[in-house]
Amino acid sequence: MALTRAPGLNIGYGRHLWDIRAVTLTHSRVLRFSQLSTLYIIGICFAKLSVLLMYLRFFEVVDFTRHLIYFGIFLTLFTSAAFIGHGIAQTVVCINVSAVTNKFCQAVSKVVIAQASVNVAMEFYILMIPLQQVYKLNMDSQRKLGLAAVFGIGLVACIASALRLGWSVRNLHEPDILWAAALISEMSIVEMNTAIIAPCLCLCICYYKAQHRRNVPPTIVTDEERTKSFIGRLLFWTTSHGRTLQDTEP
Repeated sequence: MALTRAPGLNIGYGRHLWDIRAVTLTHSRVLRFSQLSTLYIIGICFAKLSVLLMYLRFFEVVDFTRHLIYFGIFLTLFTSAAFIGHGIAQTVVCINVSAVTNKFCQAVSKVVIAQASVNVAMEFYILMIPLQQVYKLNMDSQRKLGLAAVFGIGLVACIASALRLGWSVRNLHEPDILWAAALISEMSIVEMNTAIIAPCLCLCICYYKAQHRRNVPPTIVTDEERTKSFIGRLLFWTTSHGRTLQDTEP
């Protein structure tokens, strides 16, 4: 995300309009500005899909949670395709001088707010999927809080997404669009990086526990002891004890 924004800084992205010479706003540069929002939608779409697919691996044996995940994948693809389509149409229609009087182009700010609102709703929806399943698990409160803390890293993405929405609403009628867009990009970068870190954190814990077991003397581990492991409990149930998770459903 940051790499897509960095080249734009050389052509005026993040600068005040009165600091940019009109002759430098060529057709190709304006086109590059229009593509930034589309790249963000594509990036955040794949980041959400990676999280949902990881949840599908953990909770595939639980019917209700699996349906929630499939519905989340559908919503992610559908909303992303809709906003990408709008971005392409915006690039085609709003790239010339006639865009000043075009009602479609004048509504771009409202579409940005709509996209940010949908994004906030999707972030909280994705966060809710593992938490509701952790709540149903048959384990003590301390272990539940530990699991919830791992999956709860996605709350950072929710906060960043909500701040992005708030900033978009605040700058709805901001004429200095390039400067305002750069400030919104900061929240977009945090949101996308958090969406990437969240699934990696779960796998890192599994890797750490596997390395730790290599450094201790070999012992006989029963099925009951193994199911008490942290994230490994989810992975173990998905492969060998699928029925256990199904029994936790009401």
